[in-house]
Amino acid sequence: MWKKTVTIDKSYGKECRALLRELGKNKSLVCAVEESKTRILISVAARDADGENAQEYLCDKITKLLTTYFKHLYITESIGIDKFTPAQVCLLAVMVYYDSEAEYAELFDKISGYDVICIDGVYNFAMKNLKEEWDELCVVSENLFNGDYEDEDLYDVAGYVVQEKSDRTRLLIADAENPVVTDVSKGGFVSVDDFYGDTTLDLINCAVGRGAKEVTLDASFKDKRLLSALSRFAKVRNI
Repeated sequence: MWKKTVTIDKSYGKECRALLRELGKNKSLVCAVEESKTRILISVAARDADGENAQEYLCDKITKLLTTYFKHLYITESIGIDKFTPAQVCLLAVMVYYDSEAEYAELFDKISGYDVICIDGVYNFAMKNLKEEWDELCVVSENLFNGDYEDEDLYDVAGYVVQEKSDRTRLLIADAENPVVTDVSKGGFVSVDDFYGDTTLDLINCAVGRGAKEVTLDASFKDKRLLSALSRFAKVRNI
């Protein structure tokens, strides 16, 4: 049987829950969770026949966690703000997602080489090069957030970056109470990162992160914050 151990400090509860949600989507994996006073230990197992795919899936999800959730955490802690407007969410989304492919490639092989994957250990001690690049984003973000810039200015910056994205897509978002996001262009459901604990802000983050050029919402969506923010960079349709 293929086995791997993952561990993370309990202070990263949101990040741990996000990882467990993703692991739960893979039916070939069996996960057991144990807790101590300070840490969470996740034992992941699969049949030997599924071991190679299980290894790749696990390392993929951990790498994405580090280059999205932990990158977002790194930038927002630097800024020193814990409540965000839709415009700030749009700007943070382009900061977090738009160099993620290169960051992913740098980190994936490193993650794959560990027998035991200590997620916060990787974050704190094995990502120096990435954090040096993120520091530049922190400076830009802090200047834009704490300077004399209005939301309109933040929308303009975020919108420019989104418009430059080459593989923009079309999204369908259904059910305002329990949103389901479908990538109409590429097919398949889209995971919505739970950065903010606010459905509207998380959906804005998702749409900007995917570089949506068109977003279709079903009739259950009434939040003007969502409609206003999405219309800054995408064609919005209601059905």
